[in-house]
Amino acid sequence: MILGIYEQLIYSLSVLTTKRRLEALPFLMTFGFGMVIGLLGSLFFIDYFLTHYRTQTLTFFIGVIIGFLSYLYREAIDQSGMTLKIKHI
Repeated sequence: MILGIYEQLIYSLSVLTTKRRLEALPFLMTFGFGMVIGLLGSLFFIDYFLTHYRTQTLTFFIGVIIGFLSYLYREAIDQSGMTLKIKHI
């Protein structure tokens, strides 16, 4: 969502069942390759930091999640066109 590729990903996945599937393949192959490289790199990176700097790493992830909540809240308001109530949260 932050990188702005969500809409292009949904579009590319939706055209896979149509005659325009060749149009979506370059993006999906690049996206898939990046996912695999990112996943493998993250596994080693996160394992190292959780082993050597456990508290700092967990605190970092908690901060990222909390920091992202305001973005999700604004996005929900923009997409719905109305304010959110406490029951939505």
